[in-house]
Amino acid sequence: MNFNYQEMLRIIRSASFNDEMASELLLELGRHAPACDLAYRFLDIAGHMSAEAKSLAALYQPMAAEKVSSPRN
Repeated sequence: MNFNYQEMLRIIRSASFNDEMASELLLELGRHAPACDLAYRFLDIAGHMSAEAKSLAALYQPMAAEKVSSPRN
């Protein structure tokens, strides 16, 4: 499957947003978990997803800046 550069940027940005939203939801659910071990699992997964969201955002920013300064096809 071939993606153009703009599509790749959209996918990275969307994945970053989705990871961040899922992370926030897991944090909220973790507060209402009936058991400590389940709350810990929610918090652990949320932490990983938040880190992934930040990594994807860090990847997106220079790629988007490059796209603006020198467009590719």
